[in-house]
Amino acid sequence: MAPLAVPRMFTPFPSRCAGEDQLASLRQVLLAAIRHMPRRDLIQIGSRRLARRGMDVAQQGYWLAAGCFVAPEECLPRLVDFLSGEGETRVLHVVDFLVPDTSPLPNQDWPTGHLAGLVRAVGAKLHSPWDDPRAT
Repeated sequence: MAPLAVPRMFTPFPSRCAGEDQLASLRQVLLAAIRHMPRRDLIQIGSRRLARRGMDVAQQGYWLAAGCFVAPEECLPRLVDFLSGEGETRVLHVVDFLVPDTSPLPNQDWPTGHLAGLVRAVGAKLHSPWDDPRAT
């Protein structure tokens, strides 16, 4: 049933999420899609969504992070580029999506080079107490 129902759940999501509830719903639908949809179908939907103009940063981060589970060779480098953009909120949204609520997601065997780039991109955006002159 899930492979039939999950793709239809993407329809109500506009390019900009109206609030935290809508973003949380998108996260759950994407996680269900990763678990239950055929890989090629999710890749097609994700490509169309990411091509939309005006998508907010939170939704971009979620779609790129979700893409890493179905097309890591394509999406991990795009996610690293996305994380190199302005603002720490990009990192917060991506980390929020990547940390599973319950069980690990399928297809987490990412190429080492891409994973290292992701860790560097996330680490570069996080505040370090050693960078704060008041911390000494």
